[in-house]
Amino acid sequence: MTMNTKTEKLHAKIRKMMAMAERTEGNEEEAAVAARMVEKLMRKHNLSIGDVTPEQIKSDILGSEWDKMKWTANRCPAWVQGIAISISGVFDTFVTFSVASHNDKHVHAYQVNLRFVGTELDVQVSLQLFSYLYSTIIRLTDKYFKENPSPKGKARTYKNSFRSGMGHRLSERLKELKAEREKEFAQTGTTLIVVKQDAIAEYLGRELKYGTSKRKSSLNGEAYSAGCSAANSVGLNTQLT
Repeated sequence: MTMNTKTEKLHAKIRKMMAMAERTEGNEEEAAVAARMVEKLMRKHNLSIGDVTPEQIKSDILGSEWDKMKWTANRCPAWVQGIAISISGVFDTFVTFSVASHNDKHVHAYQVNLRFVGTELDVQVSLQLFSYLYSTIIRLTDKYFKENPSPKGKARTYKNSFRSGMGHRLSERLKELKAEREKEFAQTGTTLIVVKQDAIAEYLGRELKYGTSKRKSSLNGEAYSAGCSAANSVGLNTQLT
């Protein structure tokens, strides 16, 4: 068997797993596993998507909204944005806002959805993890305050503090995973991350840079700390694999 034949068989295997991960009608867990296997194989053999399928990166870039929640402009909670940005760092996507297809009848200001931009595989995994973490934070917040009622008139502040604590700690954990991943990429010398970033920037027509939030909110230290502690119990590694 020649080297070219071996290489083509490897590329065909990766393309097959990419197709498996892209099947929207398939099992979501199987799709996520296939997506991670594609990434592992490309890291192991120092390949980029462009090596496997010519011009695949540019042609595969898309933006997909998380349409389970809408916010009015500039009112998306900081903890939500923080988690989304941290996830985008792990999976080579970029987070933006897009105008929702329709407004809720009772809302006069225009509404927006979070949108992940990247390759189909990366966007799919980013959306899946974001949905899991968002619902987990809401669920654990409700559980905590059912067992530890907040003072009268302070429910909103206390819940926001708990969610902010969870969001902050989860973002820290995701950044640690991103650093580990970048270390692995540095060892193989692959340019996959850079190639993806350039393709996303070309798709968006602008530099990939996040702004800084100037909004400040009043937080309760006790609820915030409780949220940080709760975040440590979230099975992040299981979701990522």
